[in-house]
Amino acid sequence: MLSAGGLSLSVSVSFADVAIRVLSVRVTNAISRAAVLWFAVIAALATPANAEVKAYYRSGNWTNYVGISDKNTPLCAMMQAAHSWGEWKTAGIKYQPDGKLYVQLSVDRWRIRPGTQVGVEVGFDRNGWQGKAITLGAGETIFINIMPEDQEGFLHEVGEANTMWFRFAAASEWTWSFDMAGSRNSMNALRECIAKISQPVAPTYAQPAPAPAPSPQAPAPQASLSSGKSSVPIYTDRGGSVVMVDVLLGGQPLRMVLDTGATTCLVTEAIAARIVSSGQGSWGELVRVELADGSKVTQRSLIIHELRIGSHVVRNVRASVSSSQEMLLAFPVVNSIAPFTIDTRTRELVFHHGSAS
Repeated sequence: MLSAGGLSLSVSVSFADVAIRVLSVRVTNAISRAAVLWFAVIAALATPANAEVKAYYRSGNWTNYVGISDKNTPLCAMMQAAHSWGEWKTAGIKYQPDGKLYVQLSVDRWRIRPGTQVGVEVGFDRNGWQGKAITLGAGETIFINIMPEDQEGFLHEVGEANTMWFRFAAASEWTWSFDMAGSRNSMNALRECIAKISQPVAPTYAQPAPAPAPSPQAPAPQASLSSGKSSVPIYTDRGGSVVMVDVLLGGQPLRMVLDTGATTCLVTEAIAARIVSSGQGSWGELVRVELADGSKVTQRSLIIHELRIGSHVVRNVRASVSSSQEMLLAFPVVNSIAPFTIDTRTRELVFHHGSAS
């Protein structure tokens, strides 16, 4: 039995809602049996229901799976089994559309009481991973639940590392090590699966009601562009130090912070997944981004087909994807419509067009 210790743990999580039952995986060899163990060990934690998992992609040492939980929610996973000291050990990375990302480690000789905290250090190549997680055990499996703010960094390490290792606080358990051959392609397949299962929320954006028809005695109103200007409302926050604008970004109605110092828009992982899964954008390459405090981080990028601000449309907008909840509307995007000013008296963002159109 493994004991608690080691990793700093701060949040508890229940895994009863992710129980699955394998219906379609054929057990043809030792590796397949290890895969069945990896998926099936959770079934004892909750009443089984109609659920299914199946392999759909292989790269190097990794196999990708897609499945349905007992609550009819989709899931994506990548897994490998390693044979050492006469036994099969499995490691897998699993994602559900409610934002849960966790690592499962399994071996059939473990007998862990459900809910036991387990001390495990996670590392890639020669470095220990610095993110936050909570690790719980049950039966033959340990669950390492990755905190939302660290998920993007963790997935990046999985795709780039040569070795992934797990060092246990229990002296009776040797360090586990997995060869990451094929992990980059497998991680790309996992990301595509995540984008597909992250179902977008139905947009609630409402177009402004049409203006009432003018009376016969009154002159018809002139279009706002005839004066060389157009405007959209602004909203303030944090004591008036932050200005926000309502936009329709890739079909998603959002209120974003207007950041005149940002060169690229910033969106959350959840919004990015919705945009891609709805066909309103596509994933880009990894980019190196400098934060406001001067530090630099690697983030995934996104190409968004269309952004609407009022009646204005900007196409092919590039954005970085952040693990934080911050949403930034970059200066170059807004300025591409027309030069603009922010009128705090009338609470408007005013575009100054060169001529009427």
